Amino acid sequence: MNDSKSGREPPVVASSPHSALPSGVKRDREGNARAREPKPKPKQEVVHTAFTPMFERFRDELDEHHARREKIIKVSRDVTALSKKM
Repeated sequence: MNDSKSGREPPVVASSPHSALPSGVKRDREGNARAREPKPKPKQEVVHTAFTPMFERFRDELDEHHARREKIIKVSRDVTALSKKM
């Protein structure tokens, strides 16, 4: 296919040898795809002190509060959606 103005053919773009690999692949210095290695998670010791039960209660109260709040938000969205259909 010639370019009608210049009479030249468009340049041929060579495909990369890695073009078949998915994007986001980590490569080494030579351009070869590297295998993904899972990062080891450090094991944390759970420390129980005199304050632990108190903070566990706080955690439970906050979980209940957030659960109630999520239910209210969901119902509010449902009411809004239904009111728009009227």
